Amino acid sequence: MDRKGKFIVFEGIDCCGKTTQLRKFADFLYSHNKYNHLILTREPYQSRAIRTLMQTDTEATSNKEKCSDEFIADRKTHIKEVISPNMEKGLIILDDRYKYSTLCYQTAQGMLFDDLVKAHEGMPVPDLAFIFDVPVNIARKRMGLETRVKEGKFENDINFQKRLRELYLLLPRLLPEEPILILNGVAHIDAIAKDIQTLYFNKFPEEKTSFYK
Repeated sequence: MDRKGKFIVFEGIDCCGKTTQLRKFADFLYSHNKYNHLILTREPYQSRAIRTLMQTDTEATSNKEKCSDEFIADRKTHIKEVISPNMEKGLIILDDRYKYSTLCYQTAQGMLFDDLVKAHEGMPVPDLAFIFDVPVNIARKRMGLETRVKEGKFENDINFQKRLRELYLLLPRLLPEEPILILNGVAHIDAIAKDIQTLYFNKFPEEKTSFYK
């Protein structure tokens, strides 16, 4: 069976539930159809410079150009080594964070949104991009920030997190040609998972038939 590759992205502020939903969707796809071959991946991809910066820099808005440059360079490597070749093989790629993180995080840092969009020209556009919306106070409770301080460049600044959430919610209007879908991240886990399945089959109705029945 000749199958076209698919590229699906899971996005949102930290502790929005994206990683949980990515894993649940992977389990669903794998059990739904024996021809579904999956790649689960994430960003940052392999840049140690990014991880060092996130751990050692405590100011949310500092080093915005360096953050932008490092994330985009790492993304180009990710596309070259993982996303593009596996799309060509017909696999389904589920990606935990993609360019929308840079567009939102680095815009919240003070970069110009349009400049960041231009820096991503020529990169693959996902078939679906799910953004899980969660109020900042709920995300902070999930992270444990109500009772402790977490090491992290962006997590401790509540105003930064609020701006970040606003930017994620604006993405469908800012990028109207891209398949960006906002989901309620505080709904029941199983209800969110069911919504993702429905949206997937709306996009790919030919995939609805199960090859296990």
